Amino acid sequence: MLAVPDDKRGVPPELLNDVRLELMCTDDVVVRGDQPEHKGTYYVCVVLGERLESLGLTGSDVVPQLTVPGVEVERFPQYFWGSIVALSILNTIILPLSVFQNLVEWVDWVDLEEGTAYIFVFSMATLFISGALGRCW
Repeated sequence: MLAVPDDKRGVPPELLNDVRLELMCTDDVVVRGDQPEHKGTYYVCVVLGERLESLGLTGSDVVPQLTVPGVEVERFPQYFWGSIVALSILNTIILPLSVFQNLVEWVDWVDLEEGTAYIFVFSMATLFISGALGRCW
């Protein structure tokens, strides 16, 4: 997990357990000529916890207390290593499937459906094992 210092998150320490920021996107469709073009508008959504809602607070009461986060998550070394691990897990799934599908094009005696099923089971086992290892760290 990326450990961002509490004073750099943009949420005051007393609200850390009750406020969550989420990046959202609208799916706007603009028609130009014959082709529709998808253009999204990104915005930050402030999600309040149940405790704040039970106190009768709204987003208008909380937003003035928020500040712009003082640090980019991408600057942390954990982000780099987390990306490397995620891409490695992805490659253990994609690479065998890609090699197998290329092999099927040249060899007639290999069954595509059965081989893909085996690779799917291999992929699920890899994800399960990597998830279990991730919880152990």
